[in-house]
Amino acid sequence: MSKPPYETGYRFLNPDEIIVDGDQFWFGSWKTSERVGICGRVDRRYRRKIQMKTIPGPRIPDSNKIPMDSRYRELKEGEMMLEGDEFLCDGEKWTPVVHLQEKYKPEFGAGDWKHPTHRRRVEQHKPLTVSESQSCSAKSISPNSSVTTSSLTMAEWRKERPLYEGLFKYFPKSLRAVSHVSWVGNNQHNPGQPLAWLREKSSDHEDCLLRHLLDHIENPVDDDGELHLAKVCWRSFAALETYLEEN
Repeated sequence: MSKPPYETGYRFLNPDEIIVDGDQFWFGSWKTSERVGICGRVDRRYRRKIQMKTIPGPRIPDSNKIPMDSRYRELKEGEMMLEGDEFLCDGEKWTPVVHLQEKYKPEFGAGDWKHPTHRRRVEQHKPLTVSESQSCSAKSISPNSSVTTSSLTMAEWRKERPLYEGLFKYFPKSLRAVSHVSWVGNNQHNPGQPLAWLREKSSDHEDCLLRHLLDHIENPVDDDGELHLAKVCWRSFAALETYLEEN
């Protein structure tokens, strides 16, 4: 007897499943089963039509089946299938699609099939500038970043820069001191105006931070009451910010 073909919209019954009305069995062709209420047999392959279900939200991959590789994303219904897209052949192996330039239609209901049937490789991100990352609209990663790999997604890139855990919790007192230096400087150069970094007032940050470091040796407190080390940090931030913006 020929092997029963696999068709989308159906699934094979397990040998211990009870046959219900509407199930079919293979006998050279698919025929409606009359063995309702009886377990399926191994020598005759039985199949059941999958009930299409609509469940709001994304489908969640089943960890017990083939997982969704993080380098890929599920194809959305109505997207045109392109060269390089893959589909899950017989639920076992990812295979290049053959129906190029056709719109993708889900073959299984979300309630019956837990992982995607068509996928597309995620476009790799190019180097990202700091100004772009701050606006969360970045499309690349800075070549001067501590992470040089170009395969990070935007979410992965952000997770490797934990601002709260890796900055605010590390240096809370230092950040308060540096922010007060900003406030004092604004009152000096821009009195009565909203806080703003007037970059044209001073740009020799490297020279200034070394001067404050030497002054710290003689007296930790500057004439305006601010710590020289806080001004060293402020100038370091300014120098780094300027460098990253220009590179």
